[in-house]
Amino acid sequence: MANKNFFLFLILLISFNINNIISFKYPINKDLLSSEKDKQTSIEVSDKSEYDKYVLNNNYVLSIFHADWCGHCKRFLPVINEASKYLKIAKSWKLLKIPCTKYPDLCNGFSIEGYPTVKVYKNSQELKGISPPRDLENFLEFLIKISSEPIINITSQQEFYKNYGTFSPVIEYNNQNNKFINCINNLAKNDFLSEYYFGIMPKSENKIIFNFDDNEIIFNYNEKKNNCDDVKKFLKNNKYPLISEASFNLMRKINKDNKKYIFIIFYNSNNDIMDNYIKKEFKNISKENRDIVFSYSYLNIKKDLGNYFQIVLNKETELQIFIYNFHKERFYKHEIYDTNVNNINEIQEHIINLLKNINKINYVSNNKFNDFISNNKILLISIAVILVFVMIYVICYLDIDDDSDELNEKEDKEKARKEKKKLITNDFNEINKENKENKEIKEDKNIREAKNEIKNTKEKKD
Repeated sequence: MANKNFFLFLILLISFNINNIISFKYPINKDLLSSEKDKQTSIEVSDKSEYDKYVLNNNYVLSIFHADWCGHCKRFLPVINEASKYLKIAKSWKLLKIPCTKYPDLCNGFSIEGYPTVKVYKNSQELKGISPPRDLENFLEFLIKISSEPIINITSQQEFYKNYGTFSPVIEYNNQNNKFINCINNLAKNDFLSEYYFGIMPKSENKIIFNFDDNEIIFNYNEKKNNCDDVKKFLKNNKYPLISEASFNLMRKINKDNKKYIFIIFYNSNNDIMDNYIKKEFKNISKENRDIVFSYSYLNIKKDLGNYFQIVLNKETELQIFIYNFHKERFYKHEIYDTNVNNINEIQEHIINLLKNINKINYVSNNKFNDFISNNKILLISIAVILVFVMIYVICYLDIDDDSDELNEKEDKEKARKEKKKLITNDFNEINKENKENKEIKEDKNIREAKNEIKNTKEKKD
């Protein structure tokens, strides 16, 4: 019994360790969630002048335009209300709520077309293109990040990572290189305002360091070879940890960032072989393929993503490789592996081959008709071209046939006209002949009658 309890404790310990190694959140969240709270301070706004007053008189304002019937609004509003209770948030932010079903004129004045619509203001200026997360912990961190200094002067890389998270860049720079510092300032205050904390410290060379769980990713800036766009590209490609836990929120973020792929391994939390693989080899693969987001999902703990993509593991030791292509909005599911049967090296080799041919994979969806269309485009285009030619031929043939029918119809009409004319002529001739004959008969009759009359007159005289 003691051995069994020890074994269960060991599994929990491993599970806890991998969550600490892989899970990727700002450390400040833990302190923030346990910090002091008071009553709710979010405010319902009813007119434009009141709205403008809050925007002009406060450094940081977030407003949400919502509707009673909007399901997303109903889920997000409690998060905003809860966030407004934290004194650390209330000290810096005004959180405004505008119910558009109640005040339609106010919302129409802002040309609100979808719900919820969120607007964020810093020093009375609206921050365009920023969409806050909708779960409490990340929403709190979003607010803290916006209202914090974008660049932090540091002396210790380890201290900075401890306070702000290992995904934030540490910038080591040459004091004389103003061009590089201006580039970092611009990126920190604009392109990555809601994404990173930037720590800068002077050194003899320009260096940008990410420390994903003791796996450093470094970009060395060379003024002769690089420019600010190269720095921006590096920061963008390394926005995600080497491995993160898969979720719908993560997928929405990837899609928004215009990333193309997420590579997920679905397995169960007590699969020690996969835990060790994720911590080591899978991280090394991720480090060499930073254009792809790598993640994992415990199917026996968080089932929402697995259920959505119909991932089913019947054994505790099974796993399934899953790739989602955001540009095609389609996915690839590999056959299920069993770590009791399949060697981990075999799985590793297959993952590497998949990555080499990731653009050639036959991606599918949950709709067989769409899959058929997508996978047979050349065939369908060929059929379409043939059908077009057939239709052209049929149309032309029908047109010729119609011309022929029209000509025949004209001929028939002309023939009928002539026949009719002939019949009329014949009838006229017959009538004339009959009239002539009648006339002749009549004349003969008159002559006979005249002759008879003369004869009778003569006889009377005699």
